[in-house]
Amino acid sequence: MAFLQMDIFSDSLARYTEAAVCVPERYIGRQRRNHNEADWYKDWGNWPVVWVLHGASSNYSDWWRFSSLERYCEEYGFAAVTISGDLSFYANINTGRYYDWLTAELPAKLAAMLPISSDPRENFLAGFSMGGHGTLKVGLSAPEKYAAICPMSAGNLLLTGWEHADARQTKDHALYLGSTKPEDLFGGEHDVYYLAEEAAKSGKKLPKIFYTCGYGDIAYEGARECFELLQSLRFDVEFDTSEGIHNFDYWDGKIEAFFAWIKKKGLYPERIAGKESGT
Repeated sequence: MAFLQMDIFSDSLARYTEAAVCVPERYIGRQRRNHNEADWYKDWGNWPVVWVLHGASSNYSDWWRFSSLERYCEEYGFAAVTISGDLSFYANINTGRYYDWLTAELPAKLAAMLPISSDPRENFLAGFSMGGHGTLKVGLSAPEKYAAICPMSAGNLLLTGWEHADARQTKDHALYLGSTKPEDLFGGEHDVYYLAEEAAKSGKKLPKIFYTCGYGDIAYEGARECFELLQSLRFDVEFDTSEGIHNFDYWDGKIEAFFAWIKKKGLYPERIAGKESGT
């Protein structure tokens, strides 16, 4: 794998910001360790890409430091991108247009630099906690941009924990969401139930959803409720759960499970899968 850490200028954020990308070389999985020299020079084309989002109080480096994301990308044949979303909830807010950066500007810049796919059928989205909210928010606001999404350990942000918010969290809600009262935000861009309903009646192609949350997670009830709403709206959604709480011991295994699920669902591009198998 090629692993790139970058400082890159964002017009959407009006500043330099961090991102990291891993991209398969011209061989994937165990082929490298088998030293199959013929595979070094195959033209694999552009790689399917997974945009992987972090949680609150984290940054672009979390997935690389605390999980085996790079190893899974090599094994399954994906590129992956992480960004620093700060406490933006992946929205366009008064401190920067994070939604535009994630969904439009950065994909265009990276596709011009690197062999990663801009085909919506080969773009995927995943994230935990605040990144799980971001996965739902972005995937439901722009459903035509992603073949599948994987929200982890997140439900409807507006129904979770506001009554217990401390002074810092209340300040964050005001700064980043625009209100300290969740009822002010119902029916808007931070309300994933509203976004799901709008997406369902939009007529757009909807992403398949691999929804996961550990049954010991503080977000479990909210995640389960959100899954049931999506199911009632006839999204193609599966709910995956096992023992686990709100940490990387759980999320590490589930990002690999998402990669495997993409292949199981037939969403991995055949143009690469055929070469991988030698056909």
